Amino acid sequence: MSTLEQPVRARHPLDPLTENEFRQATSVLRRDRGVGARWRIASIELREPPKDALGDRTAVPPREALVVCWNRDDGHAYRAVVSLDADAVTGWEPLPGQQPNITQDEWHECDGMLRSDPALAAALARRGITDRSRILTDLWAYGADLVPPNYRGLRLGWADVWYRGSEQGNPYAHHLSGLHPVVDLNRMAVLEIDDSGDTGPPPEVMGEYLPKLIPMPLRAVAPLEISQPEGVSFQLDGHLLRWQNWELRLGFNYREGLVLHTVGFHDAGRLRPVAHRLSFAEMVVPYRDPTPDHFRRTAFDIGEWGLGFMTTSLERGCDCLGEITYLDAVVHDSAGEPRRIPHAICIHEEDNGVLWKHVDHEFGAEVRRARRLVVSFHVTVANYEYLVYWRLYQDGNIECEVRATGIMVTSSFPPGHEPLAGHQPPYGTLVDNRTYAPFHQHFIVARLDLDVDGPANTGKIPRERRREGERGRFGNEERRDSVFGRAQCLQDADLLRPLDHHLAEAAGHAECRDDQDDKRQQKKRRADFHNDIRFRSAMERTVRRSTAGNCRLSEARIASRRSPGARI
Repeated sequence: MSTLEQPVRARHPLDPLTENEFRQATSVLRRDRGVGARWRIASIELREPPKDALGDRTAVPPREALVVCWNRDDGHAYRAVVSLDADAVTGWEPLPGQQPNITQDEWHECDGMLRSDPALAAALARRGITDRSRILTDLWAYGADLVPPNYRGLRLGWADVWYRGSEQGNPYAHHLSGLHPVVDLNRMAVLEIDDSGDTGPPPEVMGEYLPKLIPMPLRAVAPLEISQPEGVSFQLDGHLLRWQNWELRLGFNYREGLVLHTVGFHDAGRLRPVAHRLSFAEMVVPYRDPTPDHFRRTAFDIGEWGLGFMTTSLERGCDCLGEITYLDAVVHDSAGEPRRIPHAICIHEEDNGVLWKHVDHEFGAEVRRARRLVVSFHVTVANYEYLVYWRLYQDGNIECEVRATGIMVTSSFPPGHEPLAGHQPPYGTLVDNRTYAPFHQHFIVARLDLDVDGPANTGKIPRERRREGERGRFGNEERRDSVFGRAQCLQDADLLRPLDHHLAEAAGHAECRDDQDDKRQQKKRRADFHNDIRFRSAMERTVRRSTAGNCRLSEARIASRRSPGARI
């Protein structure tokens, strides 16, 4: 096991900001813009150089930090650009009507404030709870459309209230239903206590996870040890990672966490670019329960909280197995001071079974085993854990897996209101006695700035015009004006646009002809149109599979086109 320490100054334009650079950006803003004690700094990140600047070997791109901060006294937010080379603020943009992401400091300060709030203490006492050391208040952001009119313009949050069954008990096992403080985060003050009243005695549930608190033993398995006596096959030089013809740079920021930069593959003596940038830019988690406990509950776990801020330290033998190399990460608090996350990124190799095998009837078997490289990081956002694994394969494939684990949000029914035997609640799944987990989804938004063989590539899908009277792929007759009757270029926007957009687009063309055609021709063209859509949808799926895998599609002769991506 080894750990890579961060340098005092970045060695490459895409390297993450160092601790000294975080301090420098904060110091410049305090000196030049009066960002004082009543301000919070929501985010500091590297302002990444554009592609063309990275490709210019004659000049070093400027080193800049992008900072979002706000004044708690008036609520005004700003986006600043700080030149780390010139030690100066080079951009200062007001963000009227916008609220920056919630910070970890706000979460902890809000929890401490609510524990000592008299109104919440009174609501807890009505429920028979006097030991506030076992209370957890879990802060959530308000959706803009749900902010009450009298609170418009405030930095508004609301909280669940949970109670531990014992000193080390699971804080998310016992939800105090119907109790939700509403908080002004800038003043860090309670605006109101949304209390629907006592819902009766809490149900008896078993929601613990510590081995000593659960009524059954864990499944026993024999120890599994993985060793590489001759060391690993990858090389890590700063943030530059090389393995089995792959070459890439590892980045990290507050929002996306791990970022893969300038991913390329060595082929016949040259480095062929595959992707300029790979990351996850957003995660939307809507809950589908309109009851008082959950109608406000929708999370943007990346945009509101930040995967980087919530990244946790990894431990060998528990989170990663084998010969591990760790990479630390640096983020910051709301005062702009750097905070190091030890062992934030794990890099290791894994055996992946048989890659190729053949058995000769005379000479026996010949086997090639598959190996893959895994770059991972883990994130804890309140009750949920997200485990992100980027995997590189020897055959040129890239794969990413995001696992969701942790603890469910639950609510209880008042006595006498639980579903009938054999029935499920209308907005969730019954998980314990009088307890259900509400329906919800996790939509993960990937930012994939592909750069296959460079930025100047084009994807073309040639279509041969059929001769008069020739039957089509789906049995339809020749169409002189078909959208597939000529060679077409499918740009990225075409590949990403939803199918219903193509339906509406083509249906519009059909409507233009309706006035001129008789009913028989209309019917025929509509059938042709739906055949076109099936064909286009199938080709788009093929292109997507090609781009996500080896970026090859020999049958359709695809070479993906990708323009420089804008930040999401």
